[in-house]
Amino acid sequence: MLSYIASAQGEFGFVDRYGRYVRKWYGSSVKILDNNTIDLPTLGERPNILAGIVCKVSDSETLRLGNTTGSAGRVLEFENPYMTMSSAAVIVA
Repeated sequence: MLSYIASAQGEFGFVDRYGRYVRKWYGSSVKILDNNTIDLPTLGERPNILAGIVCKVSDSETLRLGNTTGSAGRVLEFENPYMTMSSAAVIVA
């Protein structure tokens, strides 16, 4: 549990050879992500724009809406046996 808490704060935790719990990281962080910058694209990333969705309804039916090639933005892919075309259109709109 202590290691999980440390990882949530960007570190790792362990017990050293003296029996003490220690939290460390390999080096200084390159970029700090906060609530204002977490969604911004970084070097080599595209803006977070949902351009299309692909929903696998069953083995024989897959719904595709919008640009599903990934060239215009992000494509959301998921499985949902209850999805209909009208419900999927609401997500893309």
